[in-house]
Amino acid sequence: MPALFGLDLSPSSIKIIEVEKTTQGYQLKAFGETPTPASLNSEIERDQILIAETIKKLASDARVSTKNVVVALPESQVFSRVLELPPLNETELETAMKFEAEQYIPIPLDQVQIEQVILKIPPKGAESAKMEVLLVAAQKKAVERLEKIMGLAGLTPLALETELLAILRVIFYQLGDSGVIIDIGQSSTDVAVVLEGSLKQVNSINSGGETLTRAVATNLSLSLMQAEQYKRAYGLDETQLEGKVAQAILEPLKIIVTQIQRGLVFIHQRYPDSPLKKAILTGGSALMPGLSSYLAGELGIEVLLGDPFYAFVKTEHFPEPLIQVGARFTTAVGLAIRELK
Repeated sequence: MPALFGLDLSPSSIKIIEVEKTTQGYQLKAFGETPTPASLNSEIERDQILIAETIKKLASDARVSTKNVVVALPESQVFSRVLELPPLNETELETAMKFEAEQYIPIPLDQVQIEQVILKIPPKGAESAKMEVLLVAAQKKAVERLEKIMGLAGLTPLALETELLAILRVIFYQLGDSGVIIDIGQSSTDVAVVLEGSLKQVNSINSGGETLTRAVATNLSLSLMQAEQYKRAYGLDETQLEGKVAQAILEPLKIIVTQIQRGLVFIHQRYPDSPLKKAILTGGSALMPGLSSYLAGELGIEVLLGDPFYAFVKTEHFPEPLIQVGARFTTAVGLAIRELK
């Protein structure tokens, strides 16, 4: 099993985590974060070189011990859907995936790279039982762009996977068998529903932390940098600045919450005997004051802040500040432990 590190590239920052597994649990070997210097969607070579050089410096400064990397594909550039199918062999599954992809993927199939992840195989003899498969289609341009940046950075990508799969891997320890994962990133809010240990629904909402920041900037006549600072400091706290920041955030946040609620209503109707009682909140905006309690009230379930270091050995040298902002590193940790499970 080769050594590797997890690399999470988001529009706002680049995060890396290297982990080793011991008999006591996971141990942190290296970590780092730095602002993203250019658009990750840029096709301009100098932008790609700049991003690659930033990754190289971050890995060097953090003393990462390997060039092997697992990288996340943003959910906004991935089409994901959980499918229930009759038990199929490998050949039949490939045919079924192509058919399903034609039904659900809104762009030509020659522009995407299709993968499938088998989530659940029914036991032999269970004639009416279904197998569950996650269909994942990533835009080829996005994959090729990431691979090029990895090459420019002198790294060897062992795998590319979706952010939600990485998050599920690490939040499983907190979530248990059933619950909801809500990942509020900069450009999207990604939601996954797990019932009895099986992924049932994946949904990407085209609105995230940046939308909330822009609302604060517009309503309070601030620069985006100032608005981001206000959002992080005051969030939904009505006692701060006469509640102006909270009110600015609430308008776009309610739209996000409405879409989450619709997904949960669908799950409740389809699986009425499996009530959801818990949600785990991750992503950069998860740390916003008052967000967990607000979502708990709106969704009617317990909402906890994600702790990707839940299963880690906490020695006296473990960096306390990293625990406090852990929700931001959830994807990177999930990538880093991919081969350690």
